[in-house]
Amino acid sequence: SGSAPKRVGLVTHHTGVLDIGWTLTLLQSQGHEIVVELLQQSDVRPHLARMRSNKLDIIIVDVAVTLIKPFLEQALQAALLQPQTTLIFTALDFPPLDQLDSISYTDVTMYSFSLVRSPSRDLSSAFTVLHDSLVLFSSAVTEMEERPEPERLNCSDPDTVYSAGVKLLATLTSHDMD
Repeated sequence: SGSAPKRVGLVTHHTGVLDIGWTLTLLQSQGHEIVVELLQQSDVRPHLARMRSNKLDIIIVDVAVTLIKPFLEQALQAALLQPQTTLIFTALDFPPLDQLDSISYTDVTMYSFSLVRSPSRDLSSAFTVLHDSLVLFSSAVTEMEERPEPERLNCSDPDTVYSAGVKLLATLTSHDMD
C-alpha cells in the first residue's frame, strides 16, 4: 500500500491461525522490516522483551484464544505494552475487556475480533459462528446463477483446485446477509 514501511513484529505459537510464510512474504514485499518470535515455552517474557527493545510499530500476535490473557499478562511484565505500540490479534474470539483490567491502563492500541452472542440465542460462540457461516454459505450458493457441481478433491495435493471456487468466493464476498 502507499504507507511508509514499518517495523513489524510477528509473535507466533503453533496454536495460531496465520500462514506465517505467506504473511512474511506479503509484509516484506511491502517493504516492512519484520522481527519474528516463535513462542514455545510458558515463560515468554524474554521474547517479549526482545520485541520491546526492537522498537516495533506494530506487533501481530498469532496465538490461540486461550493464550491471549497469559500473553498479555507477560507482555505487561516485559513492558511491551507501550502507548506507541499497536497489537493486532489474529484469534477470532478476544477475551472480554473486563477480564483484562490491568491492561486497560497501558494505553497500548489493540485490534482484535470478538464474537458477540445474540441475546435471543443461548448458543456457544463456536456454534454461533458455525451457524452463521452455514447460513451465509447456503444463501450465497442459492443466489448464484449456476449452482456449482460437487467435486471430489484430493486434499493431500496442494495443486487441487475446486473448479467453481473462484465464482463461489466472489459470490460469498459480495453477498449481502440482509
